[in-house]
Amino acid sequence: MALKTSILITFCTLVSSTALYALDWNHPKLQKFLALYAVEEIKNVETVEYRFRVQIKDKSVNRKWTWWPKADKIKMEQEGKETVEYSRQSQLEQNKKTDSAFINDNYWLLFPWRIYVDSSVTLSWANKEESSLLIQYPYEGGYTPGDAYTLHFDKNMLITSWDFDAKGDGKIDRSMSWEGYQKLGPLLISTQHKAEDFHLWFEDLRLKLSGDSDWKTPTPYTAN
Repeated sequence: MALKTSILITFCTLVSSTALYALDWNHPKLQKFLALYAVEEIKNVETVEYRFRVQIKDKSVNRKWTWWPKADKIKMEQEGKETVEYSRQSQLEQNKKTDSAFINDNYWLLFPWRIYVDSSVTLSWANKEESSLLIQYPYEGGYTPGDAYTLHFDKNMLITSWDFDAKGDGKIDRSMSWEGYQKLGPLLISTQHKAEDFHLWFEDLRLKLSGDSDWKTPTPYTAN
């Protein structure tokens, strides 16, 4: 996905012609990555709320989301606009514009889980050191077909940054940090992404697990 003039923040990362070592999620390093971000715990989430914020020069985004994963029900709130609430199972066609924004913002929040559950992605190491992972989406289907991402990890398989190519032409348009890590219940979330003229962050994060009446709020994360 790529940044549109309408301030829909989307993703696209460097597609390298030198990508190495095709692999799947059973690779030990990727198993460590999945465990670190607790992707399997999404199935236990009843509700998650978050505010998606972006500042790019003089342009900004401020959207509040409530998502019920089990029912796949969405609510979007924006100041000065009518609240939109819909089911992705039965009301998707009449809410495509809102849903495109939801998918975009939710990918930023839960990217490790999103790539894990999508069987259409192709994985390969982007270097011999196995410290950068190239993720390629198919060129058909979805809101932004052909997306690709190059993730860069530290020794613990924590994402520290990524590069993206907004046009899919092999040129890096922007490199962005992954920082401000916090624990939200069992999940590990990067709450800050920065580049020279770009700042994306999350506010008002909270999560409720199935069978739990209490909301979980972010707590500091310290790497082992």
